[in-house]
Formats: sequence, C-alpha cells, structure tokens
Amino acid sequence: ADHPRGNESGFDARRFLQGLDAIFDAHEAAEQAEPYLLRATAAAERAHDDEGLLTVLNETMGFYRSQGRHDANARIIQRTLALASRLRLVERDPQAWATTLINAATGMRAARRYDEAESLYHRALVAADAAFSPTDRRLAALHNNLSMLYGETGRTEHARNELERALRLLEASSPNADADLDVASTHTNLALLLLQLRQSRSDARGEDGNGDGNKDDATHGKNGDDAARMLDSAMHHAAKALDIYRNGHLEHSAHYASALAGYAQVCYMAGRFALAVDGYRRALGVIEECYGCDTDYYRTTSANLRMAEQSLGDEERPMDVVDGEVGKCPTNSGAAKTSHAVSASTASADFVATDDSTNHD
Repeated sequence: ADHPRGNESGFDARRFLQGLDAIFDAHEAAEQAEPYLLRATAAAERAHDDEGLLTVLNETMGFYRSQGRHDANARIIQRTLALASRLRLVERDPQAWATTLINAATGMRAARRYDEAESLYHRALVAADAAFSPTDRRLAALHNNLSMLYGETGRTEHARNELERALRLLEASSPNADADLDVASTHTNLALLLLQLRQSRSDARGEDGNGDGNKDDATHGKNGDDAARMLDSAMHHAAKALDIYRNGHLEHSAHYASALAGYAQVCYMAGRFALAVDGYRRALGVIEECYGCDTDYYRTTSANLRMAEQSLGDEERPMDVVDGEVGKCPTNSGAAKTSHAVSASTASADFVATDDSTNHD
C-alpha cells in the first residue's frame, strides 16, 4: 500500500516501513503483521503524528484486505479518509490523496461494497488526473483495479478496456516489461477477464435461444470461433505472466500465487485438468507461505483445486507437483465454493497504488 511520508521528528515512518518490509520478506505476515501494525498505530498516536498515522493506516488497509478482514477494514478505511480530509491532503499532497483514495476503493471492492468502491475510484480518477503524469504507474494501478470492479459487476467490456489501457501504460513506462511484476499481474487479470467475457457472451447467446437451433450453422460456427480465440488469448496472457515472473526471478513475490492460480483457471476452462491441478497446488503453497491458511484467498483456491481434481478423475491428491507439497494447512470442508465459469476475480492480482517498491499485499 502507498505510504505518505510521516514527520521524521515524530513517528519514524521510514523505520516503520522497513520493519514491515522485513516481516513480509520473511513470510511472517500471517502471525506478525497485525500486532506490528497495531503497535505502530499506537506509537503514531502517542507522538501526535497524523501524517505518520496515515502511513500506518494505508498499510493496514492493504493487510486487512489481503486477509479478508473486510468489516475491520471498513472501519480503517473510514478512519483513513477522515484523517486525510482533516490533514487537507487534497491540497497539501495531491498524490498522497489520490493513492489513499485508490487504496480505500480497492478495500471496498474486495468487501463487495461496489457502490462505495466505484464512488471512491471515480474520485481517485479526478485526483489522479490532476496529480500524476500521464505515464505514472499509479495510473495503471487505478485502471487495473477499476477493471476488476467492472468485471465483478458484470461490465466486462468496460473491464477489458480498462485493463488494456493499464497494460499499454505499464509497457510504455517499464524499463523492462519482460521482467516487470505489474505487467505480469495485468496479463493475469486480462486472462481471467477474457474467461469471464467468454462466459458472459455464451450466457447471453443461451438466453437468446442460441442453443435451441434458432441460429444457423454459420452463426454457430462464428460463435465457436470467437470463443476459441478468446480462450487462446486468455492462455497467451496467463502464460506470459508466468514467463515474466521467471524472467524477473519474481517467484518469491506473493503475487506469484495469482499468476499460478490464473494460469490454472485458464487450463481448467481449456480442459487441461492436470495442468490446472498442478497450478492450483503450487498457488496454495505460495498463499500459505505469504498469507496463511485462514484467508478467503486460500479457501477459494482450495475449492478450485478440488474441482480440478474431480474433473481430472483422481480420487487421491496428485503428488507429482513442481515446487513441492501444498503445505501443512488442514483440509477445510467449509471452504468457499466457487464456479470456474464466474470466479475470475478470485485469482486476480490486486494493484495498490505505490510510488516505490513497497507492495505487501
């Protein structure tokens, strides 16, 4: 998450961020991040350092979102926006104001509070146009996350436009797009969005009676060709994302789980169930290491894995997995159920507006 700089004479924001980096780098966030964030909140309050507190709250938003702690996060979001308003951030630091809006909107979107999220994203668009240069990567973060909101609310064509805009911006501004984590995340999101768009078009044809013989053979053939091209394009984007992680040696990143799960989902829809099982299992290993087992992310990916295993026809969990076993998380019979036809957003890689390399969630 973004972190407007604190007042160095009070709360030490830079030291706080370094400590948080160390926790995430050691993959100890599941146990240590929340206590660390709470201690930092108290320290900033004792120092009466509102700018430092804003730094901590921005980071807390990202962490709670990654953990699926949406009710707690809603309170943090409201507190953050109130503090930013009191600090007159829109006038004093327009870039920090824009990034705070993006982070707040992304938290609301993750909680499925879509009306509030969309309002915040549109406020962020206005702020970003005034605060950022046309090639600022934070604009790509905004368009990427806005596309996810559109996708989750059924506006798939709008979502595709936002993602393609984000990808163009990132590729133009990146010193090496073939090893850029944000470019990889955008490819993953495009792959999943194309699956969703393919499904929505198929559903629309079914509602129009496409499946009952009312359309001629040529129309059926064209529809089939369109669906095949969309699936091929999704596979291209999903595979490209994995290539970027490997080229950049970025497999340690928590976002690698999104790329693995996204590739697995495309493979599942293409009927390549063995590859889907492998991808989901590898994704679960990364999720467990970076976020722990007790998260929506783990439960949803685990549910998708079980569906892929069932489709593969295996009664036992396969053991020929690259990168080792899933891990020590217990089987969760209450895991979230999901449909591969509509769950594109579960593997999507969220973007958090940031002006440096700190990106914890």
